[in-house]
Amino acid sequence: MLQTLVPIFSFLIEPICVATVAASLFFLRRHYKQTVAVTPAAPPPETTTELLYDEENDTDERLNDDAEALKSLVQDNIREGKIDEAIRAIDGLIEIEPDEVEWPMVKAQIYVYKEEHELAFNGFEDVLKKDRFRVDALHGLMLVTFELNKPIDDLLSRIDEAVKFYKIEKRDSEVRDLKLLMAQVKVIEEDFDGAVRVYEEIEKEEPEDFRSYLCRGIVYTMLRRKDEAEEQFEKFRKLVPDDHPYKEYLEDNATEFSLKLAQEGMATKR
Repeated sequence: MLQTLVPIFSFLIEPICVATVAASLFFLRRHYKQTVAVTPAAPPPETTTELLYDEENDTDERLNDDAEALKSLVQDNIREGKIDEAIRAIDGLIEIEPDEVEWPMVKAQIYVYKEEHELAFNGFEDVLKKDRFRVDALHGLMLVTFELNKPIDDLLSRIDEAVKFYKIEKRDSEVRDLKLLMAQVKVIEEDFDGAVRVYEEIEKEEPEDFRSYLCRGIVYTMLRRKDEAEEQFEKFRKLVPDDHPYKEYLEDNATEFSLKLAQEGMATKR
């Protein structure tokens, strides 16, 4: 039952690998354009200096061309299901852009997809060493922590620390993302009442956040509280934007989950 539930919650916090790669490409290309826009002019003409400057420019352009080619290759390979080839291309990007955290993040997410959970665990930890409060890395780490049956207490402390950090920074969106993550842990541990309390807290903080209603509807479905579940799903349907990229996925899978749960209930009664 929880195996059906976890992917639904995952889509509320982090995108699938292809979407992550697309977002990463957009971020990196925009960052590159901004960098080019503020590149200082060449120094006054001096033969040796000009030669060195030209060589550096040639190297930068060549590396940029290589990076752009690898980014396209990663995206194409993931879309075509060539996962191992995508990982090799990402390794090339990491070598070219060692300070860029997006590529280790995508690589860790791919390992989750491949169910190579120990590699994914190590990958998320590496990302968090560079960006200790990164929400999608904490979420990925939580998923593989459960898959590997590792203790969760330390991770919960880290998530709580991240919540405090984002509250101080007044980054409400990240706070809600992390609260959803904490509620997901409670659901997996079957602390449904605790999860509902978190969703109610999110609703008070941001009534327009459709995710709290969807999650609460799913939990009520698990508790066989059908009318309350439908009430939450109705709120979700009213609030989720028509152009939301995962609207159809979330609606279809929430329905599938409810039907599966009902079938399990009927099978139990036989």
